[in-house]
Amino acid sequence: MSGRMTQQKRKLARRRAQDAQAKRCAERRAAAERERRALAALAHHDHTSRRARRDARRDGLDSNLSQRLRHFSKVTGLPGKTQRRLRRMLRAVSTELNTLTCYNGLALLALVAQQAWVRKPEQFSAPRGHHAAQHRAFVSHMLQRWPVPAFLTNAIQVIDDQVIRIPVEQAWVLRLVSRLGQGGSLAERSLLPVPLTRKMQAVFRGSPANMAPIAALRRAQVVGAGGSEALARALCQTHLTRLQGTDPQRGEPWWHGTIVWLATRDGLPLERVPFLVRWLWMLRSLGEDYDPRGRPLASVLRRLDRFESQRDLLCGDRDWEPSGLRGAVVRDGPRGWEVREILSRADLLLEGQAMSHCAWQYHNRVQSRQVALFSLRRDGKRFGTLEVSLATSQLCQAKARANRPLPSEARAVVRDWADFNSLRVTRW
Repeated sequence: MSGRMTQQKRKLARRRAQDAQAKRCAERRAAAERERRALAALAHHDHTSRRARRDARRDGLDSNLSQRLRHFSKVTGLPGKTQRRLRRMLRAVSTELNTLTCYNGLALLALVAQQAWVRKPEQFSAPRGHHAAQHRAFVSHMLQRWPVPAFLTNAIQVIDDQVIRIPVEQAWVLRLVSRLGQGGSLAERSLLPVPLTRKMQAVFRGSPANMAPIAALRRAQVVGAGGSEALARALCQTHLTRLQGTDPQRGEPWWHGTIVWLATRDGLPLERVPFLVRWLWMLRSLGEDYDPRGRPLASVLRRLDRFESQRDLLCGDRDWEPSGLRGAVVRDGPRGWEVREILSRADLLLEGQAMSHCAWQYHNRVQSRQVALFSLRRDGKRFGTLEVSLATSQLCQAKARANRPLPSEARAVVRDWADFNSLRVTRW
């Protein structure tokens, strides 16, 4: 009996010794793996640092600014020529205008890089004063050979944005400054969203220095058509404080005719103008083809009264009105794609959480209708997010989960949808 117990004790002691030996081996392997990973991370960091220093020496910039520029170019998808011009400007002004080396400053410089230059950036000398005045002086140095209206140069500013993007809504102002500063004329069809009469052009050029460019455009359309300054101020309290795109049925061409119609109406109550514009904007965004032009003013106002009584039913649970761009449903047998506009804060928050990106940071621009966001879904599940600039009618971004690029099949669906809505595709 005692011999059997002794044998069991030996087996138990041997098993414990084996377990302890296995545990020590596992600890040694784990320590070796940690050391290997640390050495690999150190080597990668050293390689990355060497590459960053090499790129910085090549660019003529410090390593932090060089990395920032590379990241900005990758996120915004800048073409090679624009990157080279942007790098050249940074080499020339990074010491004098260090406020332009942040991401928001790089966005302004990217817009300048897309225009025709009249002087070299190396010839610029920053004047003393506030940094906003220095930014305007640099843009004038690069783009202007002759003076332009003060309200255009005053509109040039670094926009404090929470995301890395190029403000395409500001591009038309830079294009105006460049062409007018180089001897161009407002009669050029590519400068303004709609062609203006000579009187409208004269009113536009004579706008006050503290007026926003879009407000100056609305004032020129109203006053040039015979309307009052009060009507122009009333229009600037509506959705028309931003460009409406290029679509002939709901964009700037249609609104130009409607503004001229409003300016020529006698007895138009100015206090009802914001409601009238909002009603027409909602009808157009919902696909209705109602047109007030050619109708008596009294008939239009009666229909507006009926809309005001049913406004709560029309709006529903939306936090903002639809953009007017049509969605899409594409069926491929049992599977299918859908493009659906995001119209509420809750849906915008869910989109950002489900897709692991910064969609929620766009809520101010979406609510003010500068941009519209659409959810690309496959078989009812979120697959990608699309950003459309409503002012320029262009598809600015199309990203899958975690800002990865869309696959080719999804790109084909998005391109067909963009063509159906007359949108220009600038980058994926």
